[in-house]
Amino acid sequence: MKVLRIFTLAIVISTLALSSISFAALSGAEKKMAAKTVNNFIEAMNCENTGVVESAILISMELKARYPEFDLEKVEDKLSSLAIDGDTPLIRYRAQLARLFYSNYSLFRDMKFEDKEYPEKTFRAIIDRLENINLASN
Repeated sequence: MKVLRIFTLAIVISTLALSSISFAALSGAEKKMAAKTVNNFIEAMNCENTGVVESAILISMELKARYPEFDLEKVEDKLSSLAIDGDTPLIRYRAQLARLFYSNYSLFRDMKFEDKEYPEKTFRAIIDRLENINLASN
């Protein structure tokens, strides 16, 4: 059963990562593919497997960082929903941080998503940035 979960997680993550490539050039049919990719993110965030949801949250932030000009309002709405109704405290917490990332993107514009093995480093970087901004304003 655990192998099946890991296999499912790997497939979903691979699909999301590969489909995000479609955002590079947006014309005609590519816009349809981009909309489908957004729908895939929404579907991944609705998954019962918490690992898939957590990965989709992280990848959605990377997508925003790579393509800030693209309309990801549906993803942001889903993040808002997860921040309130997520299955686990960790999902709710990460969704809230992702919402902050989306809504204050100008603060995180230079953030890098290099260490995908340890997503907590990415979320810690968001927290650190917010704390530094708060300290600077005091």
